[in-house]
Formats: sequence, structure tokens, C-alpha cells
Amino acid sequence: MRLRFGLIALAGTCLIILSAAPAMAASVSMTDALVYVPSTVTITAGDSVTWTNTGSAPHSVTADDGSFNSSPGCTPSNTDPCIQGGGTYTRTFSTAGTFAYHCLVHGTAMSGTVIVQAGATNPGGGTGGTGGLPNTGPGGTTMIMIAVGALLVVGGLALALVARRRRA
Repeated sequence: MRLRFGLIALAGTCLIILSAAPAMAASVSMTDALVYVPSTVTITAGDSVTWTNTGSAPHSVTADDGSFNSSPGCTPSNTDPCIQGGGTYTRTFSTAGTFAYHCLVHGTAMSGTVIVQAGATNPGGGTGGTGGLPNTGPGGTTMIMIAVGALLVVGGLALALVARRRRA
């Protein structure tokens, strides 16, 4: 009975872990009022920004300097490649700096800024270096590895339960 309860508890914990998503550093809404809300976000290098089109008008997220573009081919006359209502675009910023962006459909009248600050440093601690590691956040395979590990644990417990029942 204890093993069954433990197995159920472990399975529940695995479901909770698997349903959790990595936290976003910042979220921006693209609205039918032709604005990004908020228009300026500040994050740390290695963090991500997710833009969500909360209206029905098509939009894009395009760097003024061309360093990123959510919707290549999006123009005022061809909105099919643009971010449609309910759509999202996420970008991870790995270097510090100020990144101005605009909507290709609505021009620079619809614009925003991402301010990326340098990651935290290790002031003299540790084994000698003066700088810390950059904040890279969870890798793309983190949740996959957690899921595989959880499945292996649950599978092992299930096999132990079957073996125990066969002995009885």
C-alpha cells in the first residue's frame, strides 16, 4: 500500500514538473491601438522577451538595425507572414545593449525598446575569476531531460511493484 501511494505521489509530482514552463523575463502585448505595451522593457543578458498579438491586426517585431525580425516578408501589402491575432514571437537577448524595434506593417509610429543589462558578476568570490557566468536560463533540452528522468524513476518503481506482486 505504501509503495502504491508513493508511486501515485511520484507520478503527480512528475506531472506538475512537466506542466511547468520556464519563466519569461518580459512580456509585451501588440494591440489594435497600434502600440507595444509596455513600449520599453528591461531584462538581463540571457533573458527572453515574448511579444503576443492581443488584437486582430497583424504586426511584426523588427529591429531598427535589422538584427532580428519576427516576420520576414511581412509588409503593409502582404500581411500573411506577419504575427496574426493570438500569435507570439520570442527572442532571447544574449548581449547587453539597447535594441529599438518597430512594426513593419505600421511603421515607426508603432515602436518599442528592449534594454538588455549585463548579467550579474561574481565580485571576487570563488576560485579566482572576477566575472560570473552569464545568465543563460534553462536550455532547450532541460524539460526533456527532466521528463526522461521522471519516466525512468516511475518505470523503475512500476517494475519493482510488478516484481513484488509476482513474489507474493
